Amino acid sequence: PVYDQAWEEEEGEFSRRLLKTYDKYMQTSDSPPSKALCLSVLVLPFLMSAHNPQNIFKLWKPSVESARLCQRVIDVLFEKYNVPRLFSARTADICNLVPKMMLRPLPKSVAGHIEYRYGKLLTEILFDTCHWDRSDLDKLPPAPRRSYRK
Repeated sequence: PVYDQAWEEEEGEFSRRLLKTYDKYMQTSDSPPSKALCLSVLVLPFLMSAHNPQNIFKLWKPSVESARLCQRVIDVLFEKYNVPRLFSARTADICNLVPKMMLRPLPKSVAGHIEYRYGKLLTEILFDTCHWDRSDLDKLPPAPRRSYRK
């Protein structure tokens, strides 16, 4: 319902642009697909709008309150859907890593976060979609390689 209402609004247009970039990344990436990352792509424009309604193309400052706001945005967006708590929590973690990726020096808690790989990828998707300068982004450490069972 929220997406239907916002589809032609700024958040909906931003979502479509992010999804297009996400699709390009998934076609060329060696990362396995992630449901939580996909949900994060859907949540990010609404989260950015909730933090700064006058300029949704601005990153917010990470805080305890911003983490709570992220969870509220997820709850509102997916209230009509049965999104497991695990995916909701992972989506919040990934989204909350985005502004932290710009902290210098990068805190060890960010680089060592279990969702760092997808937080970094979501940040790259955001920067590429918005055509932002990637110089700080390119300085981030690579995501650790994880082994995946088949």
